[in-house]
Amino acid sequence: MLGITTEEVLLVASTQVLLLAFIFRDTLKPIIQSIVFIFITHPFDVGDRCQIDGVQMVVEEIGILNTIFLGHDNEKIIIPNSVLANKAICNFYLSPDMGDEIEFCVHMATPVEKIDMMKQKILSSIKNNKKHWYPETEMVCKDIEDSNTLRFKVSLKHKMNYQDIKERGNRRSHLLHEITNILRELEINQLP
Repeated sequence: MLGITTEEVLLVASTQVLLLAFIFRDTLKPIIQSIVFIFITHPFDVGDRCQIDGVQMVVEEIGILNTIFLGHDNEKIIIPNSVLANKAICNFYLSPDMGDEIEFCVHMATPVEKIDMMKQKILSSIKNNKKHWYPETEMVCKDIEDSNTLRFKVSLKHKMNYQDIKERGNRRSHLLHEITNILRELEINQLP
């Protein structure tokens, strides 16, 4: 019609597209990263408790360009999805039942018999609470400190993950209280 061939039109059009892509590449890159992150990687949903860079937060809103989290004090934290795409994200909601550790110290002069009774009572208390804990629990003397202190570590596994952080705290507090009562009952001095 005008003496312009299809090849010429495609050449001009592709040149213009390449020019636009070059001009807008810095603008398009985060958008494409965000879309891939949200729809393909999809590491979390609204309401999930996550840990990013050592900070625990709950996902409040997911947008195309950024995600809004709530910190422990309900502080809103907005992070671009293109930044999140390059972070390690721990999602507690997607995690299986999780482990925990509790450490406490007693005086080195505590008789071995009392330490054995303490260990037996603590492990028995955990195993008897089948609703909260798995029976596979370990208690070891982890360290000797200042040549007069024995540091013990109890390693146990919750029958939940840490999505419900308040429940985890309640269970942990209850167990610490139980350990303290056992130490008092056996007249074992607990050290800081």
